[in-house]
Amino acid sequence: YARNYIYILINVIFCLQVATCYRSCILNGQRALCSGQWFYQVPALPPNITHLFLDRNYIRELSSASLEDFAELQDLDLGNQKVKLVIRNNGFLQQRNMTRLVLGFNIGLQLEPRAFAGLDNLQSLFLDHCRLTDAILTNSFLQPLRFLETLDLFGNRIMRLQPGLFFSNLTRFTQLNLKLNQIEKFCEGDLVGFKGKYFQYLNLTSNKLFRTPSEDWFSCGNPFKGIAFNILDLSYNGLNKKQITQFFKAIQGTQIAHLKYSGPIGKGFSHENIPDPDESTFEGLNRSAISILDLSKNFIFCLQKAVFSPLKDINPNAFDGLQGHLRMLNLSFNLLVLDLSYNHIGVLGDDAFSKLPRLRGLFLTGNSLRGLGLPAMLPNLEYLTLGDNKLSSIYNLITLGSSSTYVDVSDNRLTDMEDVYVILTHFKRLQKLFFGGNFIKWCTLSKNIMMPQNNSLEVLDLHDSSHLLRTVVSLSDGWCLEAFSLAQGRMLEELKNILIMVVVGKVTHYQLMKVNAIRAFVKRRDYLVWPEDPQDLDWFYERLFSQILKDIKVKEFEEDKPEPEVELDVEDGMELENMGAVAM
Repeated sequence: YARNYIYILINVIFCLQVATCYRSCILNGQRALCSGQWFYQVPALPPNITHLFLDRNYIRELSSASLEDFAELQDLDLGNQKVKLVIRNNGFLQQRNMTRLVLGFNIGLQLEPRAFAGLDNLQSLFLDHCRLTDAILTNSFLQPLRFLETLDLFGNRIMRLQPGLFFSNLTRFTQLNLKLNQIEKFCEGDLVGFKGKYFQYLNLTSNKLFRTPSEDWFSCGNPFKGIAFNILDLSYNGLNKKQITQFFKAIQGTQIAHLKYSGPIGKGFSHENIPDPDESTFEGLNRSAISILDLSKNFIFCLQKAVFSPLKDINPNAFDGLQGHLRMLNLSFNLLVLDLSYNHIGVLGDDAFSKLPRLRGLFLTGNSLRGLGLPAMLPNLEYLTLGDNKLSSIYNLITLGSSSTYVDVSDNRLTDMEDVYVILTHFKRLQKLFFGGNFIKWCTLSKNIMMPQNNSLEVLDLHDSSHLLRTVVSLSDGWCLEAFSLAQGRMLEELKNILIMVVVGKVTHYQLMKVNAIRAFVKRRDYLVWPEDPQDLDWFYERLFSQILKDIKVKEFEEDKPEPEVELDVEDGMELENMGAVAM
């Protein structure tokens, strides 16, 4: 009794010590998680902490004494304090190892002039949603951050973009997020602090750039003069094609590898007063060396003649963002890949895809096709994807691309297992067929027809085909099962040690033995029967899991052939491996 009493007392003392020293913080190595714990100041923690998370607390002030005990700190999160946070001068003076600082979602954040002094090695600074104004870039708050690479100013109140001249000394600074601010205008002289920089990413999405009259850009000059971009995002800044055309002319000559512009450009179906882009729209970008133009999430209805002619270095992404409104597309004789996935295409016109004899990839996934119409023959097609449509028949699929090695018709409305046979019979080079997700109800395959044995099929995907297994194993003649004998050569040899058979429905062993396609397997291997009583499911899953482990073990033995150390007889045939002791 005395021993137990002493043990309890020691534990109580230990718990009190932990609660006093590191109240409400979870320590994991050199990381301290103190989020949302009602702290009013930086808590006492081990001095070797490298990652400290203090977000969602009530810390009002950070002074030079707040972090003086944490010289090894690398990552600090002070975001979303529930009170107004003030960063005093020299608040980070001893933090020369810090590389990441999060101050986001501190509404009304107050920074004293030398708030960031001492952060010599800071690389990433997050100041999103703090209601900061133009001063954060214009004044010298960020001047001490010599190695800054990324600055996030998302969702603030910056109206005029005029970075200070000290940015020229921040040679590693290449990523700036200014999304959802209130920037109305910036002219050639405003960005002189960024002159000479190559921005990996500049995000100006959802500002007010094009709210000013378009003629103002004539006198404004090129605001990006002397600046180059890998990715420049100007999305959701205006409604007027004339304004964006003028802006592109204003920045003529600026080097931009990847330009994004999403917004309500284009007339859509009925807005005749909002024109689609034409040949003049991108004329100002003719010397920008753009290789990727992202126009997704616009309302472009028609591609006007020579609309992309000024873009001499454009990549295939030029057609991003057509949103299913495309009705006619006259493409080069040499086109190799056409991706029209996830539009709203419901019908293919007669002789669709004609004059594209070299096309090798046709991607129509995620449309609303109910039939294939009368398409042109594509003799060199290799990849054909029609998944996630509304096809109820594969009529004219052979005409479209019987030379394909990859065909996907999954997740449609096909109901006849015979379609698998038809595809495999006519697509002589087919290696991968995806047929899963269809509602298979029957198989009308004639018993006089034999499936082709000389084939190159490697993958036959029939996942989630409703009633498929029940239908296949319960047919009296079993002819549809021939579809599964196609790979009896190489594929069956490769899978002979990991193939598991599950019989669904009331099918006797005698009936299975009558089917040539699986007779040999039924003779040599055990198979599982799906239980009719739901109460037996746990037992069934246990047997299935045991069989999987057993087959994996056999496969490993075939490959490696190690000498067995110990053989154990285990209930249900599950094999166990010897496990060495692990020091904790």
